[in-house]
Amino acid sequence: MRGRLTLLVAAVVLPALVFAVGLSWQSYRRERASLVRQTESTARALRRVLEGFLREKEALLRGLAVSRNLETGDLADFYTQAKEALPGQDEWVVLIGPDGQQLLNTHLPMGSALPKVRFREDFRAAANAGRTYFSRLTRGPASKEWVVFVAIPIRENGELRYTLNLAMRPSAVGRA
Repeated sequence: MRGRLTLLVAAVVLPALVFAVGLSWQSYRRERASLVRQTESTARALRRVLEGFLREKEALLRGLAVSRNLETGDLADFYTQAKEALPGQDEWVVLIGPDGQQLLNTHLPMGSALPKVRFREDFRAAANAGRTYFSRLTRGPASKEWVVFVAIPIRENGELRYTLNLAMRPSAVGRA
């Protein structure tokens, strides 16, 4: 009798247990697929926002690049102009000569000693090709802070005269 009762319980409970596990597995797979779709959608939206933010910064640099002060080499007035274009503390303009020497950096007072930058190969290739460069997170050589930057080349008579850079703390990008 005990054996038959055990067999009856197993015959009833085992299929129910297998059915419950199967339903749980299907539910898990559906929820996981839904979460993956939502995450991908959010990532695409964030990418669009970030690309728009960086394109705005590129447009700002392009506006500064046609400054009469920069054309005439009046770096003191250009410093003031660039500083006024970015009133916040999380972004600053850096002007770099073709040899990598920083010529001005609005993160520091005008006339401060500025470091020479070693251009990365992909940065140099973009500048030589006349393309905008968007960096990854890197440590700024003058500020010693983690930054991302947008850089545009400024050419004169076919030669690279400057790279005009907009460095940003990650917090500036986070507010995009």
